[in-house]
Amino acid sequence: YLSCLELYETLGNQRGIANTLNRLGDVACLMGDLDLAEQYALRSLNLHRELGDRYGEAFALTAVGQVHHARQDYPQARVYYYQALALMKEIGSKKGMIFALIYLGRVSVDTQEFASAREYLTEALSLSSMNNAVSLGLDCMAEIARLLMLAGKEKEFGAILAGYVTNHAAATQLARASMQA
Repeated sequence: YLSCLELYETLGNQRGIANTLNRLGDVACLMGDLDLAEQYALRSLNLHRELGDRYGEAFALTAVGQVHHARQDYPQARVYYYQALALMKEIGSKKGMIFALIYLGRVSVDTQEFASAREYLTEALSLSSMNNAVSLGLDCMAEIARLLMLAGKEKEFGAILAGYVTNHAAATQLARASMQA
């Protein structure tokens, strides 16, 4: 990504720079360099705002939230995830909304706020099912698995996952029902 950034900078391609900064932030976060990740994510956020790229801005907000999440600064992570969700709703990006809802659910699972986690993950699962976003549905299922395991309902998740793979709609209903019980 550093080579891409250099190329985009040489070309003056601001959108390419902004998107690459976001990816570099993701990599730095995964590598555990949270200060560098935050620098990249904030640069990306500022550049997307300058460009008026609301979709890119929303994803950059999510990236900044992920850095705070990795630092276990859950209140600040939520602030960024809520901003990303609001922006995704405003621009009508269903898949972006699913991402933001999963991240909010993840924070809620991490803080053992299970009622909130259920709400976010149920909404994310419904949106992923309605929009045929299978990979996002599977990401949501992973968070539902963590939620159910922490709630002592591990056995229920096996049936949900098996059903999800073979029958997406029926498994979505089963997951919703399991989280309500």
